Amino acid sequence: MFVFALGVPFFTAARAGDTGRPPNILVIVADDVGWGEFGFQGRRDVPTPHIDSIAREGVRFTQGYVSCPVCAPTRAGLLTGKYPTRFGFELYDAGKDSGIPDNVPTLAQRLRSLGYETSAVGKWHVGLKERFRPLRRGFQDYYGTLLNSPYFRPELFLDTRVSARFLNIDDPGFYTTTAYGERAVESVQLRHGKPWFLYLAFNAAHTPYQAPQEYVEQ
Repeated sequence: MFVFALGVPFFTAARAGDTGRPPNILVIVADDVGWGEFGFQGRRDVPTPHIDSIAREGVRFTQGYVSCPVCAPTRAGLLTGKYPTRFGFELYDAGKDSGIPDNVPTLAQRLRSLGYETSAVGKWHVGLKERFRPLRRGFQDYYGTLLNSPYFRPELFLDTRVSARFLNIDDPGFYTTTAYGERAVESVQLRHGKPWFLYLAFNAAHTPYQAPQEYVEQ
C-alpha cells in the first residue's frame, strides 16, 4: 500500500498460487486525502476501520509521494508510471486538448498486452475528449464521471456497458462513493478465467463535500 500526501492508491494482488497464473490487481484511489486522515496514521475522530485493515494486513510504503500535489496530474502519473511533467500534464484544463498523450502508454494498455481483463470505475479526470477516455487508454469498460463531479446527481457520467452516451443520473439517492464500490464488486464477480486489473478511483474525499444524511448526522 502506498500512502501519498494528496492521493492514496492502495495496491492489492491475489496470489497466483501454484497455477502460474498472473495475480489479479486492484488499485484503489482516494482523492485529495492527506497522509494523516486515516486511523492507521493516528487519526481518531474519523473511523476508517476497513482501510486500517488493509494497512494492518498488508505492506505500508511510508516513503511514497505523489508526483504532483493536485489530483489530475497525480492520476496521470499513477496510470503511466511517469512524472506528469514529462508529457506536459502539470495542470489540467478540460476545455483544452488536455489528456494523457497517445504516445504515452498506460498501465491498462500494458496489462491488456499481457492478457489481463481491464476495468475502470470512478473519477477519470485525465482527458475529456473521446481519444483520451478510458476505452481508448486500455480499459475494456468504464463506469463513472469523466471530470470532478458532485457526489449526488453526478455529471458527465458514463456506463459503457449500457451506452457510449452520457447518462442522466436523476435518482436522488444515487451516491457516487456507494455506487462505485458496488460496481467494483460486480466487476470482480464477473471476471472469470483471465487475470483482471481493476482501477477503482473514488472522487471522495475531493470537494464538493457531500454525504448521505446518515453520515452527516454522525
